[in-house]
Amino acid sequence: MTTQLDELAAHRARRHSVHTTADGFATLTELVAAAKQNDPLGRVTILVPSHTSGLDATRHLARTVNGGRGVLNVHAMTLADVASQLHTMSGEASGRSLATRLVREGAVRSMLAEQPGLFEAVAAQPATARALAAASDLLDAASTADTETSELTREVLRVHRGVRERLAPHWFTFHDGAIVATRMIQTDADVLGRTFGTIIGFLLPHVHDLGADERHLLAAVRQAAPFDDITIHTIGEPAAPRMISTTDPDEEARAVARLVVEKIRQSTPAHRIGVFWASADPYRALLHRHLAEAGITVNGPAARQLADTALVRGILTLLTLDPADVDLRVVLDVLAEGALSWSVEPLPSSARCERLYGETLLSDPEDRDEQATDEPADAPTVQFVDLSNDASTAPGAKAFGTKDWQQHRLSDRLKVQRHLVAVSDSLVAVADARSWAAAISALDGMVVEHFAPRDTMPNEELQRARDGLLAAIAELAGLDGIAPPPRSISDVRAALETAVDKPQSHNKAGVGVSLGSLRSATARDLDVVIAVGLAEGIAPARHREDPLLPDGFRSQVGLPTVTERAAREHRAFRRSLASAQSEAIALWPRGDLRAGGEREPSRWLSGLVEISDQKVQDVATHIGSYHDAILTGAPVPDGPPITAQQWRLRRLQRPEHDRPDAPAEPSLDAAWAMRHDRRHGLFTPFTGNVSAVADCITVLDAALTASSMEDWVASPLSFFLARVLGVRMFQRVDLAVEIDRLQRGELLHAVLERHTVAVMDSADDSLDALLTIAEHTFDEYRAMPEARNWLDHLWRRDMRSMRTDLRLWWERHLTDGWDPHSAEAAFGLKDAQHQSVEFDLNDGSTIRFAGKVDRIDWGEDGGIRVVDYKAGKSGHFADLGQENPTAGGTRFQLPIYGMFAQREAEEAGRSGAARADYDFITRAGGQTTIGYAITDEVIDTLREDLTRVVGAIREGLFPPVPLAGSFESFTTMIGATGMQRQWESMVELIPQTPELHEIARLWVDENEEMDS
Repeated sequence: MTTQLDELAAHRARRHSVHTTADGFATLTELVAAAKQNDPLGRVTILVPSHTSGLDATRHLARTVNGGRGVLNVHAMTLADVASQLHTMSGEASGRSLATRLVREGAVRSMLAEQPGLFEAVAAQPATARALAAASDLLDAASTADTETSELTREVLRVHRGVRERLAPHWFTFHDGAIVATRMIQTDADVLGRTFGTIIGFLLPHVHDLGADERHLLAAVRQAAPFDDITIHTIGEPAAPRMISTTDPDEEARAVARLVVEKIRQSTPAHRIGVFWASADPYRALLHRHLAEAGITVNGPAARQLADTALVRGILTLLTLDPADVDLRVVLDVLAEGALSWSVEPLPSSARCERLYGETLLSDPEDRDEQATDEPADAPTVQFVDLSNDASTAPGAKAFGTKDWQQHRLSDRLKVQRHLVAVSDSLVAVADARSWAAAISALDGMVVEHFAPRDTMPNEELQRARDGLLAAIAELAGLDGIAPPPRSISDVRAALETAVDKPQSHNKAGVGVSLGSLRSATARDLDVVIAVGLAEGIAPARHREDPLLPDGFRSQVGLPTVTERAAREHRAFRRSLASAQSEAIALWPRGDLRAGGEREPSRWLSGLVEISDQKVQDVATHIGSYHDAILTGAPVPDGPPITAQQWRLRRLQRPEHDRPDAPAEPSLDAAWAMRHDRRHGLFTPFTGNVSAVADCITVLDAALTASSMEDWVASPLSFFLARVLGVRMFQRVDLAVEIDRLQRGELLHAVLERHTVAVMDSADDSLDALLTIAEHTFDEYRAMPEARNWLDHLWRRDMRSMRTDLRLWWERHLTDGWDPHSAEAAFGLKDAQHQSVEFDLNDGSTIRFAGKVDRIDWGEDGGIRVVDYKAGKSGHFADLGQENPTAGGTRFQLPIYGMFAQREAEEAGRSGAARADYDFITRAGGQTTIGYAITDEVIDTLREDLTRVVGAIREGLFPPVPLAGSFESFTTMIGATGMQRQWESMVELIPQTPELHEIARLWVDENEEMDS
């Protein structure tokens, strides 16, 4: 509201009304030159709307006063600066500090802890303190005496008065400084002249746009001293800006980048261009990204504020954890952000951790059954029992973690477990803090230990974030004596959230294109002003009535209502356009990045259209989607390209403008070829034919496993991804609530392995001995990290089922007539006791096999038997038999293991026949065996089938056969539907594809497909 004091002050001031900001700067030059005419060293103070406006004003004066030779002792200050300086001079600020938002929230929490009143149910919620602190800040300058209001607002006023009482002894606010400064001016008018010299008001906001404290201070300044007031003439409408609409905010930012580049190419300096948004979200980040891609330097609010950095998000996320039960998934998420760095020892990479907790420790990541490993041989020996603190004493007990690859994986697991303990200890220190000084110490220790600087990978942004975080933590010291002591981690976290929520700037003002809000565009010395986000719902924003301070109360005490806040934004928009000395451009999005529907241009734009019978849409330029333009082949962009990507697109879309020697686009050409080949079923490098580089395939150089050969038959392309390229797919087993099928099979294998060892050592083949081993093994497995989320009742159910399977197996085993000779006999693997098995193929080459046999039995007649346990269903192996030992060239394990058994039998002097069996050890598998004798005919069949498979691998043939079995994850990753369609198209072309003609018999019915 305008008071008589405001009117009197305005009457005494010398008012200089201008139509544009450019006229305002010209008038400012004349006034400063006149003030300096008689006293070149005399002080001149310019009251400006913002510090950036003040910087523009002083730089403008340096260019224009005294023929561009500059001026001395000219200072640009905001009203807040004036109040701060006078308050400091008064001595009333001595011994007191400026109350920050953090301190005010602390005072509110103290008030709520002692006298919660109406807010008792929500007093502990951080949002309550934040809302009441914001309301208290507004009420500082409000005259609340003799007001009629609701019970809720009376409670807000009670809290506010309590906060003021708590702040008074040691803290002051802007309101305190403004009151003191106003009183000093009113009692000693000469203080302005002595302190600030000649005072000039430069394009200050409308009186209704100032807070009560600033309004009273400005009125006192105008009344007490000679005052030249430069103001924008408000009669009439400003000229309509150039209007542009785009499909969405991202396209707006792209269009802005193009406009800026165009202006710079037209010789407009970058520092004389400003881009201002109606809403920081999402425009701040989008503008930074697109202008950076165009190589444009900017200044203004940083794209990523301190609270947005990975480091700050990481520590705030860790502070949400329960110290007694640290959630591994949350810690891994923070690790994936890239900020977590343990000072005690290096942590495994995020990808490594995902693999560690995406598969069981019993499963060799290189193979489902057996496989050589690249881990070093001197890996530390670590036992699984270390995790359970319960060493197994069962007969024949053997720690699971005895293989190198398991030792390394377990070592990494334990390292992560140690870090989780350290995180828990850090959280306990924060939780136990009973003063803010103790909380600061605990938080500092947490940053030092878990977010240590990385000397090997310096990151300037990360270091700035770390410095900012430590500074924010130090600010918590101000809460001692004003806020209640922290009672929990959530109290510390809430305070830290407030401390880190502060604006961050990018570059110095005046360096490059200016970015900021529409309000920051007031009184700027700019040639071009570009305003973005001018759509309904964004400009003006949808203001809602404050439930704590409703409009009825606000109108009584002089606080802005919803309508007045919208009017302030509208005036800020008009003043931003007035800052353009050459051209103003307004953009709005027709759509939204996050929601459907269409947006209408802002009503602010409608008021600027000069021709009343035209709509904004009629006079605006409409820009289509960049993405659609690329797909339709339209010239992108329509004008000189501004980014590297646009230059490449221009070459592709307008080849006639290229030089004959223009470089090709190999990446795009390859992408087009890939789409073409896959769509038409051609067998090329993009569909698994890598014969051109087959000499680079080294998978056959090492000893092979039977399962690896079976994997190629099951899905050659999946084999290529997993075995040649080393791609791994995993499941998040740490999220499982019960044991899965693979883990169940591994556990039963471990029990039977231990039982076999015990039988060989003591000949105790009783059921009780078997079940005793099972119980110890169950306990060890249950103590592993991946079992932490298993539900007890499901685990008890599964143990009962596995006990039954073991009992049935034992009963069947008693009558089979074989005695165990060895368990887990490994050959050809690293540190294996036995050498690999060499095998000659029909093409004259020799390959080596490696593996690990679950059990080898000896018979009374001198025979030898290889047994491989299977926990799945037996139906998948029904085709196996003496006449079909490889199941049509798809199963190689039994004959390979049989050859190893024959060699071992000969070395042991046994002359009996050898056989190989799959032993199905569960009821799901039928508690049966499937196998056959190892004869010359079996070996001949194996040789013929393996010659075909190994030959295809050597030639680099990996057709994309879909699979729904062990490699189903790869089929899913590639896209099951697309992969199936691709393979069907390829099958149709088999007669015209010589490379596939022979090997395709493994997957295609010869009579139905091959001859068609």
